[in-house]
Amino acid sequence: MIAALGALAAVWALSSLWLPFGWDHGVFASVSDVIRRGGVPYRDVWEVKGPLALYLYASAQNLFGPQMWSVRAVDLLALGASTFAGYRLLRTFEGPAVAVFGVATMVLAFASFGNWYTAQPDGWAAHALVVLVATLALPKLTALRVIGAGALIGLLTLIKPTYAIYLLLVAAALGSTPELPRRLRAAVGAGVAFAVPIAVAAAWFAAHGALSALIDLHLRFNAERLASDPNLQMGIPKLVMLTLSILTSYPDVAPAVPGAALGIALALVQRRRAGLLLLLWPLLALATVAAQRKFLFHNYSLHALYPPLLLAAALGLGWLWRNGAALLAPARTLVAASALLLGYQVAKVPAAEVGNWLHLVAGRQSLEEYRASFEGPLPWLSGQTPDDAFGFSVTRDLRFARVVAERTRPGDEVFVWADPLVNYLSDRPALTPITAPEAFTVWGLPERRARYRADLVAGVLARRAAIIAIPQMALRPGGPAEFSVLTSFPELIAALDQTYRRTVAFEDLELYEPR
Repeated sequence: MIAALGALAAVWALSSLWLPFGWDHGVFASVSDVIRRGGVPYRDVWEVKGPLALYLYASAQNLFGPQMWSVRAVDLLALGASTFAGYRLLRTFEGPAVAVFGVATMVLAFASFGNWYTAQPDGWAAHALVVLVATLALPKLTALRVIGAGALIGLLTLIKPTYAIYLLLVAAALGSTPELPRRLRAAVGAGVAFAVPIAVAAAWFAAHGALSALIDLHLRFNAERLASDPNLQMGIPKLVMLTLSILTSYPDVAPAVPGAALGIALALVQRRRAGLLLLLWPLLALATVAAQRKFLFHNYSLHALYPPLLLAAALGLGWLWRNGAALLAPARTLVAASALLLGYQVAKVPAAEVGNWLHLVAGRQSLEEYRASFEGPLPWLSGQTPDDAFGFSVTRDLRFARVVAERTRPGDEVFVWADPLVNYLSDRPALTPITAPEAFTVWGLPERRARYRADLVAGVLARRAAIIAIPQMALRPGGPAEFSVLTSFPELIAALDQTYRRTVAFEDLELYEPR
């Protein structure tokens, strides 16, 4: 079974280079395109993720070209680093079989997030944390490793501020250092190293006149959303309950919890510092999920939780396989059943993706058919019934982008409601710098939304866009408020009626051109 899991992980890694865009990737691609053209995030294009996430995406596109596999190559580099680090960490406790099982399940758990939630900055951060913990857990803790850990957490904080909490891993590692002066020197060095990338980023954005925009969107806007979004409002008891329920109600997580608890206990006994890190790591991951109120199953915010649980579970199951029979007769049967269940849960999605990819490489389906196979109803995102779509389709966007490129000139502005990927694929600038429809409809304070809506309406009334496209789902009465133009943004419809005319629809998109 271990060999099969390892082989599946390796084949999936190769097949992942063919995975198509998801909606988030379209947003990141549009932002990276602005960066590549000399623009500055937050000032020239709207986005709420941290600056490192955006510049990593743009760098991948610069290095490998403007296509989806460029960013998936970054996934593979990060997976390679975390696989090596995770294997090395487990190998210090158990044999190579346990280490292979641990890293294979870790990779497959990452793969099970599907094409939408892989190639995401949170996944890259999760892989970086594996390297960080494995480095801090080494028998000899040097000042250089501690300082490097501080710098890495500083970089991760430029993806999301919540990652600053992982400084507690450095504190836990330093707590095992016997000499107080040495501990204090290393702590100061880690603190300085943590602050340096943040200070450099702040200075860079200030020099480009975008620091206030960064603070407004990346910090203030996210705080506004937490404070104003009714879906995110909850008391402490409910927040704790939802956070802890991840460990019992998520089918990919629950089978790992008993083995992980045993593995952490064993690590605490055998190597106290490594055990403390393995104990604190998943707790901090849960804290970051709670801070963001991100409880959707397989949402990208859960990336940080899977590596510590699966690596610790491999450690616990490996020890029980070797020593459990002396304590409990059916111990090996229990371990085998647990490993099979865990392996099945993390492998079922990547196995299906690999099978689908093999159909592609064998010539049994076209590339368009392959991409289309990843689409379908996404009711957990759209709030619609399973009979309705989210309003996003990569294959449709590719077809529509060709139409846009044929019917417009370079430099002509185009606007597609809730879908900036078309701008990226057609190489046409957007009418508005805002990439998410929720910024117009439900996110943030009412005053901010009103300002965003007024700016977009002004652009429509000025007939700046050569083409405006709105998915039919956003024009249906009673649609979800976050995506519905008809329900949440009727002034856009009124502006279109004044200055644009509706033309022939393109698939599920209603098209408007200037009168």
